[in-house]
Amino acid sequence: MDPDGRWLLTAWGGKRSLTRRRPGRGVVATVTALKRLTLLAAVLVVAGCGRGAGTSEAKPVPPAAAVPASSTSHVVVIVMENREYGRVMRGAPYVAGLARTYASASSLFAIRHPSLPNYLALTGGSTFGIGSDCTSCHVRSTNLVDQLQAAHRSWKAYMEGLPHPCYKGARAGDYAKKHDPFLYYDDVASSRRRCGHVVPATQLGRDLRARRLPTFAWITPDLCDDTHDCSLTTGDRYLARLGPLGRALADEDEPTRARIVDTVRRAFDPFVHGDEVRFDAACWLIRARK
Repeated sequence: MDPDGRWLLTAWGGKRSLTRRRPGRGVVATVTALKRLTLLAAVLVVAGCGRGAGTSEAKPVPPAAAVPASSTSHVVVIVMENREYGRVMRGAPYVAGLARTYASASSLFAIRHPSLPNYLALTGGSTFGIGSDCTSCHVRSTNLVDQLQAAHRSWKAYMEGLPHPCYKGARAGDYAKKHDPFLYYDDVASSRRRCGHVVPATQLGRDLRARRLPTFAWITPDLCDDTHDCSLTTGDRYLARLGPLGRALADEDEPTRARIVDTVRRAFDPFVHGDEVRFDAACWLIRARK
């Protein structure tokens, strides 16, 4: 298996439609999301050698047009790096729990090695002849941003470690342009209005608290949190922090937040059975008297 495999976590809300195609056939997944944003499903992508990550067959689903529209729909895409499907299922308990509880599209494949061509394929439907992690190359072609804006859908890309909106440098700390496909497109990079939607990930918390999450949101973690340079455990903890509990602890320092998330996860693991949480409980109503 190609050592530069990458895995993709896609979060969406409520009712959904998911279609899958064979590897190397352009668009690999279509997700229609309804209701409020909830972290629901893990979609894992393995790059490189053309072998399936699992043996499950795609199940028939209704076409996207058959799913009722919703004014509160959101789609959030988070792209992780360099881990094979099996390793993620065994070594990332938070992501594996999402896959067990909701859905795992195990027949999705990346296009090729290394990273950048896959990011371009995700956002433009093609590698555009690019086969490296070049930082001075660029693309003049229709892309996801064009489609979103033509459909009057709001969008924003949250890049961890990005110094400021419209930053065009190749590297800044653990931020890497090769994992930020939007700024490779000429009609995004050359437009202050458009590249102003490619923002530091610190803005995500503010947008969530202000209820300004766009219809489509892309999140690229930095080179450590996406597991490119750091462990699978680091990536799993990062994704857990993006869940409801992690957002509720946004004002806590990192060690405290990680400790609470890990404690809660371990406490609930024995009671999770498929898509249900089962446990016996007793409740008391206590009233205080003066």
